[in-house]
Amino acid sequence: MRSSRQNNKETYVFAGGGTAGHVNPALAIAVAVKAERPSCEIHFAVTQEGLEKTMLEKEPWPTFQITASALPSGFMTFPRFFLRTLRGIREAIAQLKIIRPRAVVGTGGYVCAPLIVAAKLLNIPILLHEQNAYPGRANRLLSRLADCICLSFKGSEKFFPDVVKGHTQLCGNPVKRAFFETSSAEARAELGLDAETELCVVLGGSLGARRLNEAVEALAENSSWQALCSQHPKLLLCLSGGSVNKCFLHGAVDEQAHIRVADYLDTRLWMPAADLLIGRAGAGFLMETAASGKASILIPFPQAANDHQRRNAQVFVESGASILLEDSEVNAESLARLITQLMDNKEKRQKMAAAALELARPRAAEDIAAAVLELAAMDK
Repeated sequence: MRSSRQNNKETYVFAGGGTAGHVNPALAIAVAVKAERPSCEIHFAVTQEGLEKTMLEKEPWPTFQITASALPSGFMTFPRFFLRTLRGIREAIAQLKIIRPRAVVGTGGYVCAPLIVAAKLLNIPILLHEQNAYPGRANRLLSRLADCICLSFKGSEKFFPDVVKGHTQLCGNPVKRAFFETSSAEARAELGLDAETELCVVLGGSLGARRLNEAVEALAENSSWQALCSQHPKLLLCLSGGSVNKCFLHGAVDEQAHIRVADYLDTRLWMPAADLLIGRAGAGFLMETAASGKASILIPFPQAANDHQRRNAQVFVESGASILLEDSEVNAESLARLITQLMDNKEKRQKMAAAALELARPRAAEDIAAAVLELAAMDK
């Protein structure tokens, strides 16, 4: 019986790894659960080599380590996957027997598979969170073991097996409160920008995006961009060049070209401050764009698994919040053309911004936390 493994101390176990897009939602949900249950304990499962281990070093939550492996891409990789996953399941079972959580939460990444299987074997309630419009392969496979699946995009339930569709809830993808609570004026004041600045922010992620960087570099010498700057003397484009792909910025890109480049931009300020956002179509960026209520140009990363970034982008494009630009078409001329189209039409930008805000879900973390606690209550 489930009651036989209950712990007097209310505890929950989370797992999400591999990318910040998996880890950050897990952290946000954990914070929301803790806010509702201040006396509870929260633990995170991590892998030795995973990004989640590094990110959690800065967080207050205790962690335990398990073995995990990428899903096999073919017959040759299956034996390693099977052996490492089996080892991870045994490690997870041992930890779960000690912690005895009320529920286990998975937000994607390799680390989830052994933990979710272990939780199922121990009859512990399981909640999965899917960030993308098209669910990842791991979540599609693990969904059959879950008691509840929280979705970020309407319509994502159709990609899950029929046997689990009734267990889905549309909750959204958690983002930091600052994106909802920081006004454009407040962000600009902190960044030292005046109200008249027409700000376009280009974000390529923490590592940067080579194609975006090269296109921005070429803008400085582009005649269409120069014409736009002549018509909009207060225009400023700021690029987050990244910690790796910044090496592709060879030219003299400076304020005279109305372009500013940094390794990193604090999105909690630069996104609310912007008039227009340009970036990839990862779930995190999209939900932060929606929370900030901004018009955007989306450039899906073509190598994203299952082309999920394109599916994410289509939701925003079909809602009127974004314009899609193919990665293969990204260059200085195409960027200048689309930026001109939007900067010359304030009314269109405002309509796109309003459409983006309609896609925001301010209580995503709280709604998912409520689902977690509901599972735990049913397990008593």
